[in-house]
Amino acid sequence: RTLPAIGESEPPPRTPTATPPASPRVEIDFGSVLAKHSLAVTRVAVYRPPEELHVSTRNGQWAYAGRYDLVDGEEANGMPLWKQLYADRWLFSTPDGMWCFAGRHTRARGFPSQEQGGIVSSVRHGGKAPQHMGRRWSRWDGSRFQEDASISVATTEQDE
Repeated sequence: RTLPAIGESEPPPRTPTATPPASPRVEIDFGSVLAKHSLAVTRVAVYRPPEELHVSTRNGQWAYAGRYDLVDGEEANGMPLWKQLYADRWLFSTPDGMWCFAGRHTRARGFPSQEQGGIVSSVRHGGKAPQHMGRRWSRWDGSRFQEDASISVATTEQDE
């Protein structure tokens, strides 16, 4: 706020404006907004994904349990990618924002969706890392994905 010079009067106080009514959710493509309005980003938060994750499951899809290592220099659908130690299984983000554990066939197809996955997040991650999804995971039971609170993803084995 700038103070008035000596001899000038203060500007009249602003009248409060009414709060606009709640509106439906609006999604913004910030890339095009930045380009259209010539805006520059001056500060960006850098997220470094964990080097390794540990997965446990008690009720099924046991092949996906174990350690997953970050694959440096590779992403799947714009998010980090992890590979299971000693196996050809992967943890990746689907194009619609779900974390998914799947095998080599899904990798060969470019990680297109969770349809071939054995375990998926029950909700979209919204940019959250897998270890921050809590117990919100579902496993394929042979006919459908079933929510399973026994599934955990943690950064260390002790956190499981």
